[in-house]
Amino acid sequence: MKFKGLFLPILALIVILGGSSCKKKTTPESFLEVKEFSAATTLKWHQKFLEIERYADGMRPIPAPRALAYIGLAAYEVCIPGMPAYNSFKGKYYGLNLPTAESGKAIHWPSALNACYKDLYLKFLTDNKQTPEGLVALKMPFSQYINEFAATQEETNKAEVNNDEVYNRSVKWGKDVAAAVWAWSETDAFGVKAQNSPFDPSHVMPTGIDKWVKTNDNGQYPMFPFGGRVRTFAISESDKLCPPPLAWSTDQRSQLYAQAMEVYAANTPKLSYEDQWIAEFWSDDLVNLTFSPPPRLIAVALQFIEKQNSSLEEAIYTCAKLGMALNDAGVACWHSKFYYNILRPEQYIKAYIDPTWEPHLTNPYNGQNGITPNFPAFPSGHSTFAGAGADILENIFGNNFEIFDQCHANQTLFNGTPRFITPDIMKVEDATSRIPLGVHFRMDCEKGIALGEKVARRVNAIKWKK
Repeated sequence: MKFKGLFLPILALIVILGGSSCKKKTTPESFLEVKEFSAATTLKWHQKFLEIERYADGMRPIPAPRALAYIGLAAYEVCIPGMPAYNSFKGKYYGLNLPTAESGKAIHWPSALNACYKDLYLKFLTDNKQTPEGLVALKMPFSQYINEFAATQEETNKAEVNNDEVYNRSVKWGKDVAAAVWAWSETDAFGVKAQNSPFDPSHVMPTGIDKWVKTNDNGQYPMFPFGGRVRTFAISESDKLCPPPLAWSTDQRSQLYAQAMEVYAANTPKLSYEDQWIAEFWSDDLVNLTFSPPPRLIAVALQFIEKQNSSLEEAIYTCAKLGMALNDAGVACWHSKFYYNILRPEQYIKAYIDPTWEPHLTNPYNGQNGITPNFPAFPSGHSTFAGAGADILENIFGNNFEIFDQCHANQTLFNGTPRFITPDIMKVEDATSRIPLGVHFRMDCEKGIALGEKVARRVNAIKWKK
């Protein structure tokens, strides 16, 4: 009888322990949340974006952040079924027809993401944008580079899943979301125009003593005069216009003249070591030399994600949010640039201070000196991207999050020695680096930061979390 009395409690204990073990055990059909995975997939694919975009002619500075926005949105929506604390964008944007995942069916998020990234990279980073230097450096066209990278990830994912049904379902889900987001991107006429060509021969620049004109190192037409009409994700039409620049004046007592003299003094006869380091470190102006200024903020974000040891969920959220902010910052900045059409310091200084003066921006590949970007000055693009990007990163990681920025640590053509940054330090350095480089007035930088910060507020205000 004592045995019988003990039997039921022991049996109950075995059932409880057995049941507990089953709940903890992971099977191929288990539905794991995105936060249970490492950020490796998103980190690797975005690092590939940086490698490729460096050699992608015509991607800077409007198509690159646009691509990052759509890719980030697609990756976010791929993972939404496994991110219960986050809201989907389904129904938020007119014309965006997102698919619905099978309820209760397991998805292997890295496999789904790999399929999504692959399809969208092949759409946005096309071979016709590849420079000869890119072919030499990558030893293959973009499409082959993307396909080969995706194939290595597929092998890893298949081995990890070890279940054909789950793997195939995951790949299909990633491809379905990518197709939906790409189809929506194609309905943005000015975005497509920017993607296909940076120039518009029909655009006529206004004339006037304070207006930008192309210089000898510029092309026949300004870049992206239609960039301010590309689709945005968070800002309104009224958000796109930056407050006006300083009043035009050639009076030596005026604020504009003083800002021109600041640029001139920083460059004459040559830059200090610190100014040259900062100017070159944040430049990212030249195709083939580095990735462009908007993806630079992604490069910093990846370092934050790695240092934080973020989950896949936080990495997906960060890249989606930052991509949207960079896109909207570019649109707002280019809308303002071609609204005001303000001249560059080079024009002002040569006309009123020193006709022999040249900007400090040079191309170490071809030896070209005194380069001025091929679009109006006000506001600064670097500054607007930095203002938006820094505030997004601060919102996610906090302003006390610090790194030594390794973006250009291995560069030999300029001083890429890592610099200590927090979001606030990065924002100011990135923006004001344009003054010693000789391509912007201080007003361009300060108003650019403010415009970027406004964009970040709009993106942060989206109801990302439940």
